[in-house]
Amino acid sequence: MLALDTLVAWFADSATTAVLVDADDTLWFDGRYFRILETRVRAAAVATGADDALVSSCMREALAKHGPGERGFALAMQQVTRLLCPNSDRIVRHAIDEFESHPIELVPHVVQALSRLHFLRRVLLTKGIDTEQVSKLHRSGLQSSFDETLVLRRKNAGELASALHRLDLAPKQVIVIGNSLQHDIVPALTHGVRAVWMNHPENFFGRNGDASRVACEVEDWGPVVTSLDTIRGEPRGDD
Repeated sequence: MLALDTLVAWFADSATTAVLVDADDTLWFDGRYFRILETRVRAAAVATGADDALVSSCMREALAKHGPGERGFALAMQQVTRLLCPNSDRIVRHAIDEFESHPIELVPHVVQALSRLHFLRRVLLTKGIDTEQVSKLHRSGLQSSFDETLVLRRKNAGELASALHRLDLAPKQVIVIGNSLQHDIVPALTHGVRAVWMNHPENFFGRNGDASRVACEVEDWGPVVTSLDTIRGEPRGDD
């Protein structure tokens, strides 16, 4: 079944009452900024003679030490710089400043899609550092498009089950939309929740699991808009 046909069937289902939406690389592009900073630090370290394998090992250790989120990533890259290429510290600190103040660029058609989803309970279900995620939500201008926000420290099948219980939702009532196979799609399918995989061209970190069970894959929010307009019997608008 094509993605559009699947979406029409799911959104038209009278049992559907809620949509659980991921944030980073689902609502807005995010992985690109992590990749840019990592590339700059790696290039600086390699330029001083560090072996690429050593750089990767140091990055893994630093990331494990400093934890999740943008601040944790920035601290990890700073640690790697001071260990392997201290002479590049000033340049990397500038790159970190750019990373921590990066713009929020929305995935195409997300504003129109969330507006059309007003008839469902719209829950932002993301993971990371609460203050960081809430800040990005406000900077995106999408805060009024959600009825509730849940920021989890991790996303897996157990955490999704807890979230559904907290929200008083049964799996058959829910559609999950997210970019990560590991953290969004597989946990949803584990509990029999319908899942839309947001697999856009910049989904660098979301192709991290088994895609064989994916029933619906899209590159942006356009098919969601089209499916909802189809249900309403209206041509797709450009608003």
